[in-house]
Amino acid sequence: MSHSTTETFIQEFQQNLRNVLVENPEIETVNHLEGLPRHFLNKILAQKPLSVFIPSDYGGLGGKPAQCLSLLEAASYESIAVGLMFGINGSLFLEPVAKYGTEKAKAHVFQTFLKNESLGGLMITEPDFGTDA
Repeated sequence: MSHSTTETFIQEFQQNLRNVLVENPEIETVNHLEGLPRHFLNKILAQKPLSVFIPSDYGGLGGKPAQCLSLLEAASYESIAVGLMFGINGSLFLEPVAKYGTEKAKAHVFQTFLKNESLGGLMITEPDFGTDA
C-alpha cells in the first residue's frame, strides 16, 4: 500500500475512533477500572488498525516505522488507553514477530490478527524471580 493510501487509512481510522468515543463517552472513565468493553474493542478492531504493523507480504499495510508511529499518534490523540493498547500490540508483539518469527509463525500470527481481530500479549519473567511489570 502506498504511503498516501496508508495516511488516508490512518485519518479515516482516527475519525472513526473519535466517533466511537463520542458515542460512548464513558469509555475514558470505565477503561481505567474495568478495561475496555468488548463491544468497544470490536468496533475499533473491525477497522483493522493493527494491519499497519503487518508487512504487506502477509496482507498488512506495510509495517513501516513511520506509518506505525502515525497510527499510534492518531490513536493516542483520541484515547491514551487505545494508543497504549496499540503500542503494546504493535511494538511489543507484531514488530518482533515480523523481525524474528519463522515464516510459519509470521503467517499464522498475522492472519490471526487480520481475520479474527485478535490482540497480542506480553509476558515477562526473570530466572529465579517473579516480576510485577
